[in-house]
Amino acid sequence: MPNNDLGWSDKTTAQPLPVRGIWPLQTAPPLVWVNAAGRHDVRDLARAHGEAPEGTVQTQWCVGLTPRSTGHLLLLVRVTHPVRCEFSVMFQPEHFAPLRNAVEAGAMTIVTREPRLRDGVVTARQGLVVEVDTEGLRDALDAMPYLLEQKG
Repeated sequence: MPNNDLGWSDKTTAQPLPVRGIWPLQTAPPLVWVNAAGRHDVRDLARAHGEAPEGTVQTQWCVGLTPRSTGHLLLLVRVTHPVRCEFSVMFQPEHFAPLRNAVEAGAMTIVTREPRLRDGVVTARQGLVVEVDTEGLRDALDAMPYLLEQKG
């Protein structure tokens, strides 16, 4: 799973936030709506970063394979400034195609409230823009079919 040299907690990988939707945007990083119910620290990140935008965020991608499910990707996120918070986001296979847009953008915006469609444009109130390891994401997406084949 994740590189433990980076000190990820077991809770971070064991309790990922599920993705409720992804919107590839033409003029901005893709918008990823996560279910952060019960995680007030995650839900407050966008506000905290809006007040102090010089934040420090670390990310890592890892592949998850379980006996009872298909493969999924986890994005581990650690914020250390202006507030401390660590969480992971679980992407299912149906999200992999939209994730390729994140490779092109080099980032994604994580939101915890449902985005709205207004005049054909997706908008979100507040979000946390996270730079992603594009090489790690590309490698994980490219390896997934091979890993699923080996699993079966």
